[in-house]
Parts: sequence; structure tokens; C-alpha cells
Amino acid sequence: MQPISQPWSIILVKFKSSKSTPQEVNGVLSQLHDLFIDNSPSNFNIIKYFRDMSHGLIDMSNSEILGPFSLSGDIMDYNKGFFEGTAANEVSQEAKKIVVNSGKKLFERVLVCLMENGDIYGHPQNVFIGAGALIPPEICHEIGHGYGLNHSRIDISSVQDDYMDPMDIMSVRAVFSAEHSKYKFIGPGLNAANMKYLNWLDENRIFKTNERSAGQVQIRPLHSRHLNGYLGIECCDHYIEYRASKDWDAGFQSCVIMHKLIDGHSYLVPTRDVLENELPDIKNFTYVRSKVCQLTEAKTITIKYTNLLFYEITLLDIDSINQIATLSIKPINLTPGRIPRRDPGDMYGGIGVDGGGIIIRNGRIIRIPPRSPVMTIFKWMHSLTFAIIGIASRIVKSLTIKQKQTKF
Repeated sequence: MQPISQPWSIILVKFKSSKSTPQEVNGVLSQLHDLFIDNSPSNFNIIKYFRDMSHGLIDMSNSEILGPFSLSGDIMDYNKGFFEGTAANEVSQEAKKIVVNSGKKLFERVLVCLMENGDIYGHPQNVFIGAGALIPPEICHEIGHGYGLNHSRIDISSVQDDYMDPMDIMSVRAVFSAEHSKYKFIGPGLNAANMKYLNWLDENRIFKTNERSAGQVQIRPLHSRHLNGYLGIECCDHYIEYRASKDWDAGFQSCVIMHKLIDGHSYLVPTRDVLENELPDIKNFTYVRSKVCQLTEAKTITIKYTNLLFYEITLLDIDSINQIATLSIKPINLTPGRIPRRDPGDMYGGIGVDGGGIIIRNGRIIRIPPRSPVMTIFKWMHSLTFAIIGIASRIVKSLTIKQKQTKF
């Protein structure tokens, strides 16, 4: 994709009676330069992060650092010292006015950094970060809000909390960040659904399923656009991505994960049914959420498109050395006339493979393992049903004959 220049104005401010020394101010200016100005390819800073997360679309390399400037008041002059969103907005508005009054121009997107604070807030095109929070995960999360992203969630009906995706930066402070020698921590990256929401996903490199797309598909790590091949799979309303344990995602094991996009929120999709007694741990523990949703070894999941069309997606292999995940895709079309009627336990296709089967419950396919007692139960229920129907039929027939005899 052709890069789009989207520089940010970075404004450093301090309170009127600031006690920050010149050395401290210069130290923060140096940090801001490393994070927003240094465009070295090997520097895992904010420029590289959003270049990688946008598949090369967003170029922040022309950002500008302004300041330091002194505010007109001290902390008690902003929202009575209760420093949260309201005070951050007041400081940000004043900082922008100071810059404009000094004769300098601001870019469309502005980040204000306050020397004496460690809070962080992000709103579309405007971000506030205290100098105590200048580490990439915090900054990238708030700039994500600056671009319009919401907090990421998990696709469990009884869990509608934010910050539920350990592999996505929009759940910061509940994610698997990687340790870094220069910045302490970096990552994780954005998931494919959030990239799609911002139109950052390179659609030409996403495999899109249809009724005829049966077979194997190999995908590369989602953010590795320099590698040849597909960077993800779009199946119905699901986005399937391979996340390799390297660079921004070095904080968690290599895996394949799925997301959905609903009303501007990305939802991490579990790869198995979640039990009621697991919900408290899922809500409270990042590790548990990841285990419920990560595919790390051979396994089949089912994605519903309509009541009559499903897709079986099977992870076959993750080759961490060559950075390739291999999956198979199998459409299952249940349109009337496509599949003959069969009794429970009857063979379909003419060849017995493993003795397994499927149940369709509420539009969802559930696999029955080989030689499962469930199949025996269904056969018994099938026989019982027809026995009851037979008895009922004979009773109705007998009553009909008696009524005819009574009339005559």
C-alpha cells in the first residue's frame, strides 16, 4: 500500500511552578526524540509500530517536537487538582493555544506530554501522556485511541468487559508485552480486526473464503508484510491471523487466533466452548484468556456463515523457523438436496473413516468422537421415536375403526 504521511505535533509542557531541572527536561526531550523522530529501521519506536500495524500505510516520520512550554497554572488550577480526563483536556487545550500564539503551526494530530505527571488519555486526534508513562505500550494504546480505536474484548456473551485481549495493544496493562533493552517493554501488535476497522489491513494479502475455497492455505505472521504470501484469512465475519513470537509479539508463544469486529470493538474468539465455572478466571487472568483462544497445535474449529453453510478451519502446522502457519478450509453446505437424509449412525459418503460424526445444535456443528456413547444414545432414541410413532399410529387406527362401527 502507498504510504500516507500522518505526522504528529508533540508538545512538551510543565506547570507554572515546575521544579523540573534542565537535565530532567532534556532527558524527556531525548526520550521523545527516540520515540517519535528517530526513523532507524531497527528502532522499535512509535514510528515503526504504526508503520508495521498499518501494513506500511501510516508514516509518522515527519512528526515535530515543540517546547518545553510553561503552563499558566499549577496542578490545583486544573480541575481542582483531581487529575483525570477533564484536567488532561484543559492542559491539552492550553498547550495547543500556547503553540499557536507562538506563531507555530500544529499538525492535525497532537500529543501533549506533561513533565510532572504519569497519567495517559487518548481521544480521536488528541493524546495526553505524562512524562512518567513514556514507554511504547502505553503510548501506542493511547495513539490507537487517537486514530479511533476502542478497547478490545473477548467473544463471550457473559463477559462484556474491556481490556480482554492479551494479544492486542488496545487491552494495554492486561497484555503480553515483550521485554526490551531500550524501552523496557514493547508490543503487542494490533489484531487483524482492529486493522480492518481503520482500513489498515492490506486486503490484497488476505485470503477470503467462499463455498468453493476448500483446501490448504498458508499464512505469514500478520505484521510481516516483507514476507511473501497471505497475511491472514477472512472467513465470514472472522479474521484468522498467525502471530509469531517475535518483534512486537515476542511476549507470547506463536499461535493462530481469531477475531470478530462488532460495533467498532474487536472481539477475541475462543477456540472451544467455555464452561460456566471458567468465567471468573477468564475475567481476571490474562493467561487463562490466552489459553482459551490460542491455537498452537492441530485442532479444528467451526465457523458459522448461515444456518446452512459452515466452515471447518483446521490448524495443521506452525513452522516457526520459516514463519508459516498451514491451515485447511472445508466448507460444509447443508442446503436441502445437497445432503441426503440419513438415520442417526448411518454412514454418509460410503467410506467409514474413524467412526465419528457431528451434531448440529442451535446452528453450531459439534463433533462426536469415534465410538462415542453419544452415537449409541442417538440410535436408541431414533428407534424409540419410531416405536412410539408406530404405537400411536395403531392406536389412532383402532379408534377410527371403533368410531365407524359405532355409526353403523
